[in-house]
Amino acid sequence: MRWVGSTLRGPRDREWRAWLPFALVLLSLLALAIVPILTNRRIEAHRAVIIGTADPARSLLRDIELALALESAGTRGYLLTGEERYAVSHVRARSQRNRALARLLPLARRLSPESYAEATRLARDLAPAEARLDSLYQGLLSGTEYTARLERQQASLQAAFATSTRLRTAIERAAEEHRTQVDAAERTGAAVAVLLVLLGLLAALLVARLARNYRILTQRLEVRLQRQAVLRAVA
Repeated sequence: MRWVGSTLRGPRDREWRAWLPFALVLLSLLALAIVPILTNRRIEAHRAVIIGTADPARSLLRDIELALALESAGTRGYLLTGEERYAVSHVRARSQRNRALARLLPLARRLSPESYAEATRLARDLAPAEARLDSLYQGLLSGTEYTARLERQQASLQAAFATSTRLRTAIERAAEEHRTQVDAAERTGAAVAVLLVLLGLLAALLVARLARNYRILTQRLEVRLQRQAVLRAVA
């Protein structure tokens, strides 16, 4: 029974071994076509975050810091001269800053929890300073009264600038993580491509060996048929 089983398994084993090299060739070709596509999709996804989210977030943060500097300069001019043009300049700068902050918050949310936390903290840090400035420009506070609160105003603005610094660091850290993922994907894709090429070469060698064996078997079969023909002719 054991001999019968081995005999029955023999043709199936030979058939499986015959198809294995072709299967390896097909698998390697398919993988060489699919793996680069998947790798490029992964790389492009991370690059899209860097280009479409991190870079605009950095730009908006610069706009916010510039607007804060303009607001501070306008407030000093208003306190010194009382001219209305400084109030107009403050309103314009604050409007630009608010628009930039409104656009920055969703970008920071997409980047990382740390970036979003610092962005929302920046909005909270600016609220006390905005309230004092509103009171000043609306006439609810005189210049003298505002000057008396100047130390608290400076503390609020310094806190806001410190938060913006942390926010910039968080944005850079998130962007660096995506750049690291891009590098890792490129290295992984290159390593997988090399392995697939080696697999393809191995499969090609197996196919060549299989073709050689079939050629040898064909030659032997032809020799046997010729001998049988000679024997029949002699008989």
